[in-house]
Amino acid sequence: MFFCPQRSLYAYILIIMPALLMPSALLLAQTLDLPMTVHLALKQNRALQADSYFLQARQEAVTVASAKLLPHFDASVGASFSNSPLNTFGTRLQQSRISNNDLLLSSLNDPTGVVNYQTRLTMTMPLYAGGLLRAERKIARDERNTSVHG
Repeated sequence: MFFCPQRSLYAYILIIMPALLMPSALLLAQTLDLPMTVHLALKQNRALQADSYFLQARQEAVTVASAKLLPHFDASVGASFSNSPLNTFGTRLQQSRISNNDLLLSSLNDPTGVVNYQTRLTMTMPLYAGGLLRAERKIARDERNTSVHG
């Protein structure tokens, strides 16, 4: 008798399932010729993919090194409000908006608030760094060329 009570159902499943799945595995199998095999080997080669990413990183390093030679722009906008006597007097003096009424003793100790708007645009450009930036760019280019040409 094939069925034994000592064997579990899982053991029978493990024996029968490969036999049932074998025909479907054969249907999914395909024959490969040499050009297709070479194409798949090159496409799925992890070392070649890693080299491609390494070369891409070297190219980006050249871009970053070249960008360090360009000017950098920064823009900022700010606003402040104060009713502190010292800040109010200083802000109005800085804005050239001070009048005789601001110098009265009653308005010096209890001023009305003042709003100060600030807009700033700055440009920073490296003028001289002792040749460091150009040397960094040359090193990045040489490393990229070494990666390309081996």
